[in-house]
Amino acid sequence: MFSFSDARFGLGRVIRRVRGALFYPHWMVGVVDQPIENALGWTEMPPVRWVEAFDRTRTLAAPFPWPGSPDTFVCENFDLKVHQARLAAVKLDANGIAAEVNLDVPLSAPLSFPFLFMRDGIVYAMPESSASRRLEIFRWQEHDGTWAPHAVVFEDKPVFNAVLFEKDGWFWIAYTDLTQTPQDNLNLMYSSRLAGPWRHHAANPVQTGREASLNGGPFFEVDGRLYRPAQDCSEVQGGALRIREVVVCTPLAYKERNVTRIVPSSSAYPDGFHTLTAWGDKCLVDGMRLTFSLRHLWHRMGRRLRHEEAFLRRSAGRARP
Repeated sequence: MFSFSDARFGLGRVIRRVRGALFYPHWMVGVVDQPIENALGWTEMPPVRWVEAFDRTRTLAAPFPWPGSPDTFVCENFDLKVHQARLAAVKLDANGIAAEVNLDVPLSAPLSFPFLFMRDGIVYAMPESSASRRLEIFRWQEHDGTWAPHAVVFEDKPVFNAVLFEKDGWFWIAYTDLTQTPQDNLNLMYSSRLAGPWRHHAANPVQTGREASLNGGPFFEVDGRLYRPAQDCSEVQGGALRIREVVVCTPLAYKERNVTRIVPSSSAYPDGFHTLTAWGDKCLVDGMRLTFSLRHLWHRMGRRLRHEEAFLRRSAGRARP
């Protein structure tokens, strides 16, 4: 029987669709002056120092520290004038952004969620490149400032928001598989070597549901316990963040428990919070505000028309004898 709760859910879904059509999510990176262990007790985002003022021409999101550097992070820089995403290394000083350079990772697809880590003094990157249906690890070459391919984890599979961590002698990669329902699954791969071969976890997907499947930053340890930031996408992607404790993680079993749910609290970016990363004794975060833009609306309409034209051409081709 149709109930009031069903009607409320349906209305909420319609409202979210309308907002998604008319507004674009404007993300900005910020710094929280607290260590990441404090996040285990947060229920809302603490005060944030945003790295720059609101700028309609671009968004900055998904920040990850440059390993070993106390003042530099890498993030997605989305150019709203041309609707193109690039990875940028951003250096901060007391006044905000002091320098910024684009990172040319050798992948042709749009890149985001630039997960970085250090191993044996070498910096590695594993950026999200789902449009290429490929997940690859790159090695930073200090001598010439370029990225060199190191290992291919996946080919012919769209993988989203992948992060790598180490536990009990294994390398692990946690990711969302876009061939399943987007935002609704968490899968694991593991290997004894960073270069692979990588094996699928026996219980994949190890986590399902929009509330806590999509990664929201790297795993981190506090007092010997392992935690995973997870995006709460129950209302909108990246609307809030959850901290999950990893209770069991073996090649045969995986189990988490919820520690806390953190909602955005900034009046400047009140509509979302989807990345949390330790940065020394501070944290890097990002926040979202939904912003109306005729340019954005026009771009969405044009993209929808192009998709429909491509679909019609493919349909016409299949219909020919």
